[in-house]
Amino acid sequence: MNHKSMLLKLFLCLTCLAAGCTGMKSEDKATTLKVFYYDKESFNDIYGKLFTSQNPHVEIEVVPLNDYYKKGFSEEGYRELVKKEQPDLIFNFNLTSFVEDGMLVDLEPLLKKSKDVNLERMNKNMTAYLRNKGGGRLFGLSPTFQSKALFYNKTLFDQFGISYPTDHMSWEEVLQLAARFAKSERNAGKMYGYYHNTRHPFWLAKDIAETDGLSLTDAAGKKIMINTPSWKRIFDMVITGTKEGGIYINQPGDAQKGNLLLENPFTQGRAAMTVEYSYELGYLSSASFEWGIVTEPVNPATPNQSASLDPTELFGIYAGSKNIDSAWQLLEYINSEKLSKMNGRAGTHGSLPTYLDSMQKKDSNMEAFYKLSPQDAYTPSVPQEFSTDFYEQVRQSMTGVIEGELELDNMLIEMNKIGQFKLDQALKKTKPA
Repeated sequence: MNHKSMLLKLFLCLTCLAAGCTGMKSEDKATTLKVFYYDKESFNDIYGKLFTSQNPHVEIEVVPLNDYYKKGFSEEGYRELVKKEQPDLIFNFNLTSFVEDGMLVDLEPLLKKSKDVNLERMNKNMTAYLRNKGGGRLFGLSPTFQSKALFYNKTLFDQFGISYPTDHMSWEEVLQLAARFAKSERNAGKMYGYYHNTRHPFWLAKDIAETDGLSLTDAAGKKIMINTPSWKRIFDMVITGTKEGGIYINQPGDAQKGNLLLENPFTQGRAAMTVEYSYELGYLSSASFEWGIVTEPVNPATPNQSASLDPTELFGIYAGSKNIDSAWQLLEYINSEKLSKMNGRAGTHGSLPTYLDSMQKKDSNMEAFYKLSPQDAYTPSVPQEFSTDFYEQVRQSMTGVIEGELELDNMLIEMNKIGQFKLDQALKKTKPA
């Protein structure tokens, strides 16, 4: 290289430096994004470190929510925190009310330009649900969701000569199937038709009621509605199944024997069916029997809806953000197909990737988790103190019916009276002076 060429290159370098040629794009200004999440470490492990390694001009400040959740975090408290912290991204919020109050940025125009978020390859039931909650527009996205499915032991069904369960079965059909195992001559009393991972039959009854869109109170949360034909049918199904041995509920000493998720009648091959989140997949990886999955039990009136399907990592851009472009860049990355494939592990903490093709261990069985759309049910608001007390009363009375000390009809009449009295008292306490 001659002397003139060296001088020319040196001149060009100095000129570039003087003009601010640093290699950074003009829009890549140093930015600090404030994000709501459970805790800083978790956010950085899942999203933050990868994002900032590709976008070194962005610093992420995480506002941890775990402490607030532990203390009991109301929507009003969440809104107050938003006003105080003025975040750029908010997390797991009440989508409908935040949209109605103009607290979120409409993502539709941003999504039209996005090359990283592919709505066509996402779980369409989830995006439709989020749009519905947003009044027909997308104001939030979640890279993961949770959903339950009905797991069944193919080996047991084959041994007992009973047909496998199918998609879109009602709870009544599932428990009728379970009863066939209890009544079979091949059963020596060691096999159960259905296992429900809970401490008392009442919680199974409550889960069935939620699937059927039932509540213990009216829509206003002021009148007890337990003494109805619908609730009686549910209690009767669960009590009969428990008494006849078709249903197994965790017993008081079971938890002392080990991890109930790992060691229970279903994973041990002693129950034909169970309804669980996708984390059950991990516990079945070394199962000694063949198993399959179909959709969770549904309400026959709405057979394509799930009572358990819900976004687990819902993010949105706060309308008050001063860094909307950078906030979208992070939100886009969180919900990108590329990151989903990197993190795609079916069953992690019971959550599933919104992109079906992102799962590292794809199986046709997994489709059961993606077939149903979320149930848009309304849950009446009642004082927490009342719920805790009343649930305990119902559990005790239900035990009395199972043990033959009380008739179901009498239980429902009594619970309706006691429940109404307790609810009235609780509502009086919550009224402003």
